Amino acid sequence: MIVRSVPLRAAAIFAAFVACVWSSVASAEDGYDLWLRYRPVSAAVQATYIDHALTIVPGAETPTLAAARSELQRGLNGLIGRPIGTAARPLDGAVVIGTPKSSPIIAGLRPPLKKLGREGFLIRSVTADGKRMIVIAANQDVGVLYGVFAFLRRMQTGQPINDLNISETPRSPLRMLNHWDNLDRTVERGYAGPRFGIGTSCRNGATLGIRTMRGRMRRSESMRRS
Repeated sequence: MIVRSVPLRAAAIFAAFVACVWSSVASAEDGYDLWLRYRPVSAAVQATYIDHALTIVPGAETPTLAAARSELQRGLNGLIGRPIGTAARPLDGAVVIGTPKSSPIIAGLRPPLKKLGREGFLIRSVTADGKRMIVIAANQDVGVLYGVFAFLRRMQTGQPINDLNISETPRSPLRMLNHWDNLDRTVERGYAGPRFGIGTSCRNGATLGIRTMRGRMRRSESMRRS
């Protein structure tokens, strides 16, 4: 059997090519954003989304509603591929978010929220005063946040948003992520480097409707020696 060796120059070129490809992939995607990348959807899908998400009407904001509005804005900017602003009044193609308490628009529409409980939400296409809108409403602020993530998830997967009538409520009141990271972002016997910060971890959990995180505090050196 004749074994032919690969010329060193060809091997070097191949190695350089692999390094360049790996470098470009690594710089484009480090995994930190998980499923919250909000990369632009295809042009064909964007064309069906743009007229239904032209602006956001948030109403009065609490810290949770501000987080919901910020996440929705961030998601729409990425998925549709253009900046999406906010407005104080309902416009054609607006996404209205909030609770009956925070949003006079939602209060006026009187959506059927009674059976959704504290953390349920409703996503519905409506027409009011001749204007087409998408309403993401809930009884409490946290329900609005869950609704925003559900709406963005629908867009990420290329599903239509032109005729929505969605209502969801969690089956279990306790939905916990048993998160065994230390509070300083390290993991004993972990080999993948620093973990997510607490804010990022909470955001990732909220996308799945997880409402509680169980952490693990690092023991002090005195406790380790005892």
